[in-house]
Amino acid sequence: MSRNHPLDRFAGSWALVTGSAREQGLGFAFARQIASRKINLVLLDILEEELQSRAAELRSQYGVEVRPIVADLATSRCIRRLWMR
Repeated sequence: MSRNHPLDRFAGSWALVTGSAREQGLGFAFARQIASRKINLVLLDILEEELQSRAAELRSQYGVEVRPIVADLATSRCIRRLWMR
């Protein structure tokens, strides 16, 4: 009998992952694990080109929706803007 992963119940829902632009970074590692469970992603990072590449990779490899957002969470303006989305 196959055991379900605790994240499987969230398939089709959305998760937010910050710091996800670097291919070898923790944020992207988390994003891969989440996407492997068919959970859609909102990826945040300040590195636009790398973020777009990671988003495309996750879409292609796991077939999930990915919304990359270039943002610097160190600024309160950015946090307010995200909250309004």
